[in-house]
Amino acid sequence: MSCLLNVERKDPVSNRIMFLNIYRGREFDESFQRYIDSRFQGSPEVVVRSFDEELRSSQPSYLHQLGPHRYESLTLPDTLRMIVESESDGFDAAVIGCYCDPALIEAREVADRLVITAPAEASMLLATTMGQRFSTLVPTRELVSPMALTVTSYGLNEKCASLRPIGMGVHELQKDPQATLACLEQVGRQAIKEDYADVIILGCTDFFGMHAELQSILGRPVIDCVLASVAFADFLADAKKNLGYGYMSVTA
Repeated sequence: MSCLLNVERKDPVSNRIMFLNIYRGREFDESFQRYIDSRFQGSPEVVVRSFDEELRSSQPSYLHQLGPHRYESLTLPDTLRMIVESESDGFDAAVIGCYCDPALIEAREVADRLVITAPAEASMLLATTMGQRFSTLVPTRELVSPMALTVTSYGLNEKCASLRPIGMGVHELQKDPQATLACLEQVGRQAIKEDYADVIILGCTDFFGMHAELQSILGRPVIDCVLASVAFADFLADAKKNLGYGYMSVTA
């Protein structure tokens, strides 16, 4: 007796994905859009969105300076509003574009059909298929403890070799990419040598565009969390369309 799901496979259609640039307002919208388009060439179709210039529940001028939990509490209503709007606009999937995965659970509760993921979830799950142990490189020391909680919440403590800060603020990472790359190289080598990591995750969306060169230098898989989250969102949307997989409502 077959136990396969009896789901009719649909003709392949490119998924539409909303990528929410949550941390920097609209400062990096165009950069994210160009970067994602250069990699995926329109399949899936990705649209980068960000909060309004004047947020309804928070002030944009200082948000990127806050700790991740405080930041999430201030932006939660705006994030959920963007998720609801994206579902109404017909998107197949959404990415909450911050490696702290803010409001991911809440976003799944307010969505009826939209599949949703975020960079840490996507990157760590991908890393488990590429090696035995991964290390995540984060911008600052203050992000280590919140990231450790995220690792635990996903049940991946045994797979996580380390969380290592490179000592640069989020707002600095794209000012001088070569300087950032040099810091990533130094800390990445430490993670490989001292923590026995065989996969490196770049644990901030503002590390975008650096993984290929770093991978060549380190000789280990290096995961760009922007690309990983888009690819994973595309996979989840396909799984829902073709296999019938989706999220069960918490009220079911």
